[in-house]
Amino acid sequence: MWEEWYAQKCMELKIEPLSSVHLSQDGRVLNLNECTLGIKNTMAIVYALQQLNPIFVEEIHLGESYCSDEGVDALCKFLQTTTTVNVLQLRGSNIQSRGTIAIGKLLSVNRTLEKFVFFFVVVVVFYKFFVEYTWNGIVLVLWMVTMD
Repeated sequence: MWEEWYAQKCMELKIEPLSSVHLSQDGRVLNLNECTLGIKNTMAIVYALQQLNPIFVEEIHLGESYCSDEGVDALCKFLQTTTTVNVLQLRGSNIQSRGTIAIGKLLSVNRTLEKFVFFFVVVVVFYKFFVEYTWNGIVLVLWMVTMD
C-alpha cells in the first residue's frame, strides 16, 4: 500500500517514482540511500509515510540522498509526530541551514530516536546554524543510544 501512496503523490507532483526507493518487506526499514531524491520525491515519500496508520517504519536511511533542505524539513516535521522511528541515518547528505535547523528541532523533541547517523554532512558554511540549533537538539538527546 505504501508504494501506491508514493506513486499517487508522484503523479500529483508530475514526477516519476524512483525505483530505488525501497520499503523493506516487513515495512520496518525505508532505504533511501544513494537516491537522488530532490524536494518533490522527498515530499512524496513523506506523504506516503503519513498515510501509514499505524506506521511500522523503525529506520529511515537517507545516506547521500540529496533530499534538499526542504525535504529534510518536511521529513523532520513528520518525525516529530511519530514514535516508531528509532534510527535516522543522514550520512553524506548535503544539508544546509534550513535542514540543519529542522534536525536540531527534531532532536530537541523526539524521544524515540536511538541512533542518529550524521557524519560527513556538509554544514561548514552554516556552522553558526549548526551550533545554535542542532547542537541545542543534540545536548537534549540524552536518551539516545548511538550518535555517529
